[in-house]
Amino acid sequence: MVKSKYSIYTYAGIFLGIATIILLIIFSTTIDPWENAKKVPIPQSVGVLICILLILYMLYRVFKTSPQLEISQNKLRIHGLLHKEKEISGNDISEIDLFSIGMYNGSATIVTKIQLLTGKKIQLAAPNYKNMPELKIAFAEYFFEKIKNPNILPKKSFENSEIEFEYIKISGNPYTSINGILIFGFAIFIIVTSITSKKEFEPAHLFLILPIASLFFVLSYQLHYFIFSGKDLLVRNHFLPWLNKQYVISDVLVFNSEQANKTSRSLRITTKDYKSRNYPAGSLRDKHWDILKEKIKESGIPFIE
Repeated sequence: MVKSKYSIYTYAGIFLGIATIILLIIFSTTIDPWENAKKVPIPQSVGVLICILLILYMLYRVFKTSPQLEISQNKLRIHGLLHKEKEISGNDISEIDLFSIGMYNGSATIVTKIQLLTGKKIQLAAPNYKNMPELKIAFAEYFFEKIKNPNILPKKSFENSEIEFEYIKISGNPYTSINGILIFGFAIFIIVTSITSKKEFEPAHLFLILPIASLFFVLSYQLHYFIFSGKDLLVRNHFLPWLNKQYVISDVLVFNSEQANKTSRSLRITTKDYKSRNYPAGSLRDKHWDILKEKIKESGIPFIE
């Protein structure tokens, strides 16, 4: 039997949501909600209440999309805070898609979709679960006859190939990408502002380094590119050279193209141990993605969009 475990992101979201509600309640009880009512048409307590309701809705979505699972031979048990406990047998399942694309909190991500014979769908978002690779392995082992496209599942052995491959760099121009424009535009703004400002330097200005550095790393992390051959896939980053990863193509189970809300399009790589990692590639244009997709399909590995 395999049991699901929440990811650190799920726990962090729950903790931050509850902590924010507590702080809002404490804050709202220390002020007069009708103070300055003539200046502010909506009392502050109403604003606090709206914030609390929004956070409660977000917490509801977290729990609703994150049922606890217990997977055993031909049996799936689902339970949780907002889920009525029920057991689903293999006879109740029409199909299980381990590598589908679905929406999660407004963003497209890799999900496991369970289609029931009743027409109901159960969608399990990978970011919610710490042990999603183990869950996928359990589904493949205990419900193999229900798996969609079982031919892409890993085989027990692979033949070594002596064929030599030519590496192809698949990359756009990072300086003309949205991320690059934002990085250098913000840098120019800071430099010009510093030069033209008449204010004297103060030690407190050093605290500006933190948000500037954070913005640089966040935007730069979305600028991966790929070096591909029929044997290996190298993942590199334009501005963060220490971020690099090499994948042996024969160890890859499936590639997914994803695009979260208002972020760069990315490539998710799932290996045959069902572990996956996402690589945003903001410098790639449509033509680069077409080349990457073509090369991946030539290697015989599924590419899911």
